[in-house]
Amino acid sequence: MEQNQLREALQLAIKQINQDDISVSYIPMNTEDSTYNLDQLEPSFMYSQIFKEIFLEMNHDEKAINQFVELWRRESSQNAIALNIIAEFEHDYRPQSAIWWYTREYFIYHMLNWSLRTLESDVIMKMAFFIHDLDRQL
Repeated sequence: MEQNQLREALQLAIKQINQDDISVSYIPMNTEDSTYNLDQLEPSFMYSQIFKEIFLEMNHDEKAINQFVELWRRESSQNAIALNIIAEFEHDYRPQSAIWWYTREYFIYHMLNWSLRTLESDVIMKMAFFIHDLDRQL
């Protein structure tokens, strides 16, 4: 009886090891293109990394927040609820509350994700203070 239990335990361990050893490749499967350079990164990834490094190193002041608030007001000029939240943000925002503001409805989450997804550099630059604060809080 003990041999059967030992054999089952070994089979289970071997199965787990084999599952852990499954390899994953992020290289395109197109073998026709033999010139694919494995040392090269996608340009959008490189740009996002450069943006990130710049944002994390920059010092941001009240002017940065005001520029973002102006942009957000222009984008939300027809939405009374959003305009109230913008006024609240302008009055109450602190770097320590970045996560709270990010998760708040009608707010930064949509604009930030859209600008990063589409690489809208103007919007990203105006949100740099917030990206910096969010990174620090995380």
